[in-house]
Amino acid sequence: YDKISDIWSTTSLEIANVLPGLKFTSRFTYNMKTNHYKKFNPIRDEVGKPALSNNLQETTYRRDAWKTENTLTYDKTFGEHTVGALFSTTADHSETRGLEVTGKDFGDEYMAYAGSVTASDYLTGPDANVSLIARLAYSYNDRYFATASWRRDYAGRLPKENNYGDFPAVTLGWKISNEKFFKKSDFISLLKLRASWGRVGNLSSIGLNYKSALLKKSSWTEQAQYGPEANNIWNTLIYNGSALNPDLTWETSEQTDLGLDVEMFKNRLSVSLDYFDKRTFNLIQTQSM
Repeated sequence: YDKISDIWSTTSLEIANVLPGLKFTSRFTYNMKTNHYKKFNPIRDEVGKPALSNNLQETTYRRDAWKTENTLTYDKTFGEHTVGALFSTTADHSETRGLEVTGKDFGDEYMAYAGSVTASDYLTGPDANVSLIARLAYSYNDRYFATASWRRDYAGRLPKENNYGDFPAVTLGWKISNEKFFKKSDFISLLKLRASWGRVGNLSSIGLNYKSALLKKSSWTEQAQYGPEANNIWNTLIYNGSALNPDLTWETSEQTDLGLDVEMFKNRLSVSLDYFDKRTFNLIQTQSM
């Protein structure tokens, strides 16, 4: 038995022409996902592949997540000049709670009749993030293009002292085929040069529960040198399984790109060439021993 319910709800509001060319958009999305899974593994006494005990696995979880976006955009053309601007804020939150139960050695497919039961519950998250995004674009006479953007991301899973990262980017373009000195022909209909530089952040290698104190348990056997006790097994110990690094921050990739776009033979053939250089710094990895 494996049943999943996945419910999405999106509410949006758009106000156009607050001023000529200025538009405001607001959007809120909510998602609830639930699952109930149940599997019974019976005794199999066939020769060569026996299974002499039965077990029942039963799991359930519920995930709640929401995201909100509020965006202002401005687009306007003044003669041969075109300007576009964007400012946006986003925020999201999610968490998942689950329960896993396994029963063994019983005569009916109900957990109440199991000879032994083990269970564990878990919480993934909560994970919360906030972003500020700004972008400015300009083009002149469909020949020269420039775009600059900046975003700041705050991540709830990082230590408070370093939980934000700034990621700028810039793009330049020159459509040479639209210049007066460029001779039009059926051989080349488009010739464009591109250049860009930018940074992006990454946190995929950090667990959602990184800031929470993760507890582990253990026990050990101790051999006494003197006295009446030997090989004494101590009780279960609870301890912090991982340490929090207060200096941990965003892993960042920086890339520089140079490109050339060509369309030939009345747009029957298009070619794009790119050279890029990429490096990653503040690389996140688990500390080695």
